Amino acid sequence: MDLEDCDEVVSYGEPHYIPKCFREYPVRIAVPAASKREGMIYSNNIKLFFGAVPRKMYQFDNENVLRGVPRPKLHIDLFLSIVNLFLAIQEYSPFHFFVNGGLSYNENKGEFVLPESYVGNDALELDCHMFQAFFSDCEYPDYLNILRARLFNGKV
Repeated sequence: MDLEDCDEVVSYGEPHYIPKCFREYPVRIAVPAASKREGMIYSNNIKLFFGAVPRKMYQFDNENVLRGVPRPKLHIDLFLSIVNLFLAIQEYSPFHFFVNGGLSYNENKGEFVLPESYVGNDALELDCHMFQAFFSDCEYPDYLNILRARLFNGKV
């Protein structure tokens, strides 16, 4: 994605740069790996898109700021950026299906294989289901609450 041309999409005042190639496909399917690693936040369908945008568009001028973080601007307000980026992509080039299956990781249990494949067309609903079923012993990520509030109650 780093080499793809992008369009800017503003989501809740935050600019995001979505690869134009996403629009080339009539059906878009996301296939994330569900995980909650030590010191990290729960990652699955919604957070998947953090890695789908070009790194060069999310850098600071000072190279020493947030060293080792590939897209440091997204980490200024991590949970809001996760939600804003997800909503920007869904506005620009919505993903139609989300497929969860295979190898996963839970910081409290280690690696495990999901017992079946889970397919849905609602990333929030599937993320919440997967969290409750396989990660309920972990800290619940604020970005799921923020997204839920935005989708059902308006602006947050």
